[in-house]
Amino acid sequence: MTDSLRKRQEDYESCYNYEVTKRIPIGIKVTLKNHKRITQNLKKPYCEDFSEIIGQAALFAISQIQDAVFCYCFNDEIIFILTNDKSNDYEPWHSNNLQKIGSSIASLVTLGFSKNRDIFGDGLNLIGDAIFTSHVFAFPYQNEAVNYLLFKQSFCMGHAVHQAVLYELEEKVGRSKTIHLLKDVTYQDKVDILLKYRGIDFLDFYLPSFIYGLAVYKIPVITNTRNGDIQKNKWHIDFEIPNFLKDRDFVSAIIANGADVYRASDLEIEDY
Repeated sequence: MTDSLRKRQEDYESCYNYEVTKRIPIGIKVTLKNHKRITQNLKKPYCEDFSEIIGQAALFAISQIQDAVFCYCFNDEIIFILTNDKSNDYEPWHSNNLQKIGSSIASLVTLGFSKNRDIFGDGLNLIGDAIFTSHVFAFPYQNEAVNYLLFKQSFCMGHAVHQAVLYELEEKVGRSKTIHLLKDVTYQDKVDILLKYRGIDFLDFYLPSFIYGLAVYKIPVITNTRNGDIQKNKWHIDFEIPNFLKDRDFVSAIIANGADVYRASDLEIEDY
């Protein structure tokens, strides 16, 4: 009877242990569940210090995620890309178990945010504790993972210019007129509205991390040791990433190679 009871209870636990097919890219989207409440007192339309905390939380998490090659962040959203096609018998992180991956990622980002909130969040007046949720999914091949990042950055750019117009025009022409101006207009229309009504060149006036988001990936680093120089790859936060639509190779190369190999001529040098 004891064995039967144990088997039945173990079956309850294991029957939902879904696993992603091996050797295909995995995407993980992490979002701040209570974003609106926790950020209500932040500088508008963009808070650089909050973006720093998000980036540092992503850096903390990705450095502990096996198979992670790229992370893209904007607003309160953090997206990790994992690859596990090193060999036919390679064992991926958590054996590609969805529940384990999802819970681990959410925990890592939450812990990373909490740690860096104490460092970079002084004076931000964040309301309450951060709670992150995660969603795990897969792509059929690497090119689709790149397309997903292009889609997310396009959304980031659209959201950024929309928030910029709302902030810059509301005080001058009123909220109702601002909303009317933004109705059924394109990204470029909003850029033109900013220039026309406020004399602001959107791409020059605002920080790249607000317009395009930020990324975490590995870059080659030269380490000076007593036994000579050693090249290794080191996780790096990039607050000035390019427009992926115009520089698709930037993303695709990192995902394919696991590091930014095209900028090897700009190697960082650190002493050991």
